[in-house]
Amino acid sequence: MTHWSVSDAVAKYAVALTLHLMQTDPKLGAAGALRAAQLQMLDASGKTLPAELAHPFFWAPFAAIGEAGGSGDAPGAVTQATSPPASGQL
Repeated sequence: MTHWSVSDAVAKYAVALTLHLMQTDPKLGAAGALRAAQLQMLDASGKTLPAELAHPFFWAPFAAIGEAGGSGDAPGAVTQATSPPASGQL
């Protein structure tokens, strides 16, 4: 879920990265994976991602809803392998 309108490209990247992190480390849960994805986007801004992605408008609108705790056995846990998104997709 997002709190305001977002760029489709940024949303696609953020969701793909979040799902990849959930699959890589199920203990993170949805909320932890989302937080890690947001921090990675901030860190990569101006390096491998466009610098404007450091602005909260791009990374802050996302929220984890539902089972956000850490457990690979939680309902809705990611079971299909995902790959991290390529930064060139933005």
